[in-house]
Amino acid sequence: MVEPLKVVTLGGGTGHYALLRALKLIPNVDITAVVSVADSGGSSGELRDTHGGLPPGDILKAILALSEMHPELVREFMLHRFDEGKFAPHTIGNMLLTMHATQVESMQSAIDKFSAFLLVEHRVVPVSLANISITAHYSDGSMLVGEGVIDEYRGEASVKELVIEPDSAYICRAASQAIRFADVVIIAPGSLYTSLLPVLQMGGVADVLQQSKALKIFVCNTMTLNGDTRGFCVSDFIERIEAAMGCKLDRVLVDSSDHEADVLERYAQQFQFPVTCTAECLLNERILEADLVATGELVRHDYAKLSQALQDIMFEYFNQPVPIRRISSVRSVSKGRT
Repeated sequence: MVEPLKVVTLGGGTGHYALLRALKLIPNVDITAVVSVADSGGSSGELRDTHGGLPPGDILKAILALSEMHPELVREFMLHRFDEGKFAPHTIGNMLLTMHATQVESMQSAIDKFSAFLLVEHRVVPVSLANISITAHYSDGSMLVGEGVIDEYRGEASVKELVIEPDSAYICRAASQAIRFADVVIIAPGSLYTSLLPVLQMGGVADVLQQSKALKIFVCNTMTLNGDTRGFCVSDFIERIEAAMGCKLDRVLVDSSDHEADVLERYAQQFQFPVTCTAECLLNERILEADLVATGELVRHDYAKLSQALQDIMFEYFNQPVPIRRISSVRSVSKGRT
């Protein structure tokens, strides 16, 4: 029997959720989700401020993504938000996770037990146990503090630097060990400055990534975000991420879907546009493209499509037979578009 591939994911938010849902469909993989702890808005931020510990929101989403319970029902229940009364603006899942963490005085223990309760066969770990804050410094000289505030910025200035405080914050042992012994490390799509870099720039993460011999994959964002990645192309994402990692990515997976005109028009009204490949990208054999997006009014990764594309990359790289079916779902951008 072939040993399962040890797959570690890095990220937070809805992009990380989609990646985990996709990976869960692949047979013979052992997943560890390393999650951002920078969340400071809404329910997560308030629970962190009032009860201490880590913000539960991104951790909860990772647990829900990996749960073997009915995914839509458990997500609907655990993410139910109280709009009024003493429990507003919290979700049921955030409150349960925070409550248990205060009882056992260990967020990791609470995560493990909550995961067992929701029938999670894989593992979720925070990137750090430190209570952190992030500050974005912009090209116009301004600065914003806190993930929630940075996420809401819609100005034209670009982020020049992201700072994590305190500077003593460091990767936790569980996350470090997972990355060190991983066969594959996958960076999730998501907000660059509030979901991805708060993980990659955490103290010690770059060191362990540089030491790791894992296949390193980045699932590139499908759309830009005004105030975060305005005007970005694929090469801009690669440049920022590799600078934070201090090493090269082995593969970059890019969406090649054709979006409906009315969908793109709605996104354009929010100054969001498809992430494109430059001429330089077209010559880069590390960059692979596939149809990854679900049909509908929102541009979101399709779990089955993303799963199949990642499966093709991983099993071909490790020269293992694909358990489901042999496919050609991904292709090198350098060989031309079809």
